[in-house]
Amino acid sequence: MISDNIALILPILYPSLFEMSKSHWNQQIVQLTQSVLRYLHDVNRTLYDEVAAKHRQNLTQYVQYVTILGGGKISLLC
Repeated sequence: MISDNIALILPILYPSLFEMSKSHWNQQIVQLTQSVLRYLHDVNRTLYDEVAAKHRQNLTQYVQYVTILGGGKISLLC
């Protein structure tokens, strides 16, 4: 079912899964999240790479925006 709707599901889930895989306090949750990301990558590598690139671009734009607003002071967990 996920593989049938990957184009709809991946862009919605990826940002949250990515952040959780980097910053969740519970190691089991991190491992589970990384497994889900690997599965989604295996289902459709091209789409996964596109969504990941878009997410990186959005993060970069966010950092630039916050840096401008905050006078160069920013702290992110990525």
